[in-house]
Order: sequence, then structure tokens, then C-alpha cells
Amino acid sequence: MAQREARIILGKVGRGTDPAAERARVARTMTVADLAERFLSRLDAIRSTRYTNEARRAVTRDVLPKIGRLDAVPILDAGQVNDDAQEQAEGVDCT
Repeated sequence: MAQREARIILGKVGRGTDPAAERARVARTMTVADLAERFLSRLDAIRSTRYTNEARRAVTRDVLPKIGRLDAVPILDAGQVNDDAQEQAEGVDCT
């Protein structure tokens, strides 16, 4: 699945679009509730129904009432910081 998404992004770059700018534009209009729904729909594809149902229940009960209407951009930015840190850590030889 990740390779497929990478090919799609490379195709967009080849056509002259900026996938990062497009993602940022979408993120600016995305709320935490939208992000949670996107996460849960992807979770359906990779986890068991029981796990997904429990995650959906927890998000619906605990997360959405408190922060569901907030803008998702700061959360997505924090995720990018985490991704960047992981990439840097992968390049470090700890042996």
C-alpha cells in the first residue's frame, strides 16, 4: 500500500504539482473529527473488526467530544516532526 501511495505522489510531482502544498491545503480545512474518521477508515483495512470497533468507540467517546472540532493542522505538523525524527534516527548507526 505504501509503495502504491509513493507512486501516486511521484506521478503528481512529475506532472508539476506539489503534493506537500496540496496536503497542507487539505489539512487546513480538516478538523480532528475528519482526521479521526480518516484514521478509522484506514484502520478497517489493516486491523480486525473487533479492534477497529473498540478504537471507534474510544475515539467517539473520549476524543471527539473534547477536541473533535479543533483544527487538525497542529496535530498533522506534530506527526511530521515525529516522522522526521524517525527518518533521522534510521540513519544513525548504533552498533
